[in-house]
Amino acid sequence: MLENPNLQMPGNIRDYIRSTAGWTRFLSILGFIGVGFMFIFAIIITIGLSFFRNYAHGNTAPPFFGLIYMLEIPLVLIPSVYLFKYSGALKNILAGSMDAQTIENAVRYQKSYWKFVSILVLAGLILGMLGILIAIMVPLMKSL
Repeated sequence: MLENPNLQMPGNIRDYIRSTAGWTRFLSILGFIGVGFMFIFAIIITIGLSFFRNYAHGNTAPPFFGLIYMLEIPLVLIPSVYLFKYSGALKNILAGSMDAQTIENAVRYQKSYWKFVSILVLAGLILGMLGILIAIMVPLMKSL
């Protein structure tokens, strides 16, 4: 079993894990920074559009567009958290914690990351196809 304290990890596997941990940590931090920018832009859009709407006599987009943008924040935050936890678990493995729980945590975080991203991609494909279908059907229906 993996609880064996004499279990040794070959050098090339250790290098792969170290490299993966670094890149996943880097990408997760970029995701957190992106979430921060999204939050700031959502606030700016909400306040800015309501300010300009008052002076532009209603010819601008409604301020709730900023709130809609705010709803997209979890779509970036959740996979960033999974990646951050995954890289932390990999660092624990590199530090010598070769127990089954640490390895299970790493694999679970990786699975959760890919499951979430796959669902997002699938939803994007479905919404994209639906958008194309609507773009084709609306002009056809207007011509009837």
